[in-house]
Amino acid sequence: EKIGAPSGAIKHTDEITGEKTVLELPLKDHKAGLDQVIKLLLDSEKGRVKSRADIRAVGHRVVHGGESFTQATIITKDVKAAIEKA
Repeated sequence: EKIGAPSGAIKHTDEITGEKTVLELPLKDHKAGLDQVIKLLLDSEKGRVKSRADIRAVGHRVVHGGESFTQATIITKDVKAAIEKA
């Protein structure tokens, strides 16, 4: 959250234990944010991933889906076009 702002945040919920982690730190850009997410995923105590090589895909949430997208949606060409139009 708040990438580019003086105080950013990464929020993570462990889907096995339900434990929530919030890291508040400056995130100057998306690369810095993703680097911190990977660091959290690989963390020896909180992480669930043993190696960067185990990460095969990354998802991204579109926050402003407007009236068209009010729940999780697979991104297709039509969805991209609707987002660009909005």
